[in-house]
Amino acid sequence: MGPRIRAQDRKAVRAIGLTITAIHTADLHLDRNFGLPWVDRVERRRKDLYDNFQRIVDFALSERPDLFLICGDVFDRVKPSNEAKIFIVRKARELHDAGIPAIVIGGNHDIPKFESGPMAIELLSSAGLATVFASSEAFESKVFRVGQEEITVTGKSYFAAKEDHNPLTEKPPSQRSAHSILMIHGSLNGMGVVPSISVMASQNPFMADDVPRSVDYLALGHFHNSFERQIKEGPLVGNPGAIERFTKAEATEDKGFYWVELGDSAQVNFERLPSRTMEEHVFHVTTDMTNLKDRLVKQIEQWADPEKILDVKLIGQTTAEEFLRLRPNELYEQFYESSFSLYLDRSELQLDTLGPLISEQIESPLETYRKRIDSQIENTKDEPTKALLQSVKDEGSKYLSEAE
Repeated sequence: MGPRIRAQDRKAVRAIGLTITAIHTADLHLDRNFGLPWVDRVERRRKDLYDNFQRIVDFALSERPDLFLICGDVFDRVKPSNEAKIFIVRKARELHDAGIPAIVIGGNHDIPKFESGPMAIELLSSAGLATVFASSEAFESKVFRVGQEEITVTGKSYFAAKEDHNPLTEKPPSQRSAHSILMIHGSLNGMGVVPSISVMASQNPFMADDVPRSVDYLALGHFHNSFERQIKEGPLVGNPGAIERFTKAEATEDKGFYWVELGDSAQVNFERLPSRTMEEHVFHVTTDMTNLKDRLVKQIEQWADPEKILDVKLIGQTTAEEFLRLRPNELYEQFYESSFSLYLDRSELQLDTLGPLISEQIESPLETYRKRIDSQIENTKDEPTKALLQSVKDEGSKYLSEAE
């Protein structure tokens, strides 16, 4: 990775062949419902997203890239709030007024699954503020002129009708200029790429062999963790990840976006963004431990921070009396001021010799549903039945993903 090339060095950049620059971001998830019990904390989490996208736009206005790419999941829901739509329009207008072309594709959170009609992101193209490749079935292209150079940007939105659809089954049109970028919201399988949220790997999956070798840079969205890979005799692949941490699986991940440089070759630099701190702690419990709640409170006091999301896992055995005294909701209220949010995970806490006390929901309903159907498919030898189960899985997944 080379150093980022700034606006004042653009003339020198052209002299050494690095002629085109872009900002590549994805998975903004604006207007996300974070599932927190307090309205003010939900609003602060939403503000985390607005603040980080504002930082990316400010970076663009300072560094003046030639292109600004958003690879899907602009919004977290098909019908976002007016506040979220107004926000993205204002940011797109800032880029437009600065002469920085924005190109956008839809992600799985942007695509209506059960009704026809435009995506919310299409308001950007209707307002003349961005190029939106809205089709999920066919690639669209546009040629942009950068000084004496031309670059073809091609893309398509997420294919929601069937989650396991390979987005590269339909080949992109031949590039029409010396440089080219391909935009996809999907899942690169292989090459050591592992998503932080495992279920994502089965959504619009494709392999490195499916990628056209003539492309200079494959700009991805979907996986919330960042990665970059070089396809042999093919393009550089970049996935910047989400702009903020959303789940425990992302607790240790850096969040940010890519600064992309295209010339004789492609390279990216990862620009980090501030992210909400998530911490997971383990509290060990034994049956001879008295005043469990008081002991737990004292320990949480040591971990708590007003800006941190705190997850406390209780492991071990306790008595029925101590268990009943825990009352998690009371603890949540008690630590409302001293922690941003607190969650008590009791999935591995047992009552003497009776086994787990409760079944905590670790996975989302969508993940649980898919695993259940996959288990049935695996245990079925009859091919027609397997095909029927796969169809049930696809249809059920669409309904559950819409409800998330």
